[in-house]
Amino acid sequence: MTSTGRAASPLAGLRVLLVEDDFLIAMELEDAVVDFDCTVVGPYGRLGEALEAVAHEAIDGAVVDLNLRGESSLPLIERLQAAGVPVIVSSGYVELPTLQEQLAVLPKLPKPLDAERLRGLMVEHFRGTAKAGADGAAVRPPSRSEAGRRRP
Repeated sequence: MTSTGRAASPLAGLRVLLVEDDFLIAMELEDAVVDFDCTVVGPYGRLGEALEAVAHEAIDGAVVDLNLRGESSLPLIERLQAAGVPVIVSSGYVELPTLQEQLAVLPKLPKPLDAERLRGLMVEHFRGTAKAGADGAAVRPPSRSEAGRRRP
């Protein structure tokens, strides 16, 4: 339990990158992620900004819109995957067969936002590799900065 009497979130303390070009959806995502006791990195609405953040920020997980003002976020998704950062793809297009094939291994969050579904995906994919401590509680692996990654 927290000092407010609320049960501690299994996502507490995670740093979550948000990449969404629609301002209202970005605000809604940010509110949900903050409600899950996570720290928000972003939100970013442009691919270049998000790629820059990945190069300089410690990130434990990412929620990424597939289409950023007509620009594909696939290069960002690939960079995050290469760095071992779990990604949830958020898009109005996730149900299209071509994208289903292309993104088969990634969890998908269709729009409009369903905060409980987002929370479930985050618990499953962002915390799925956490190791249990001696008391059985989940232990968050150190972020890249905590593990000695040098920040500019």
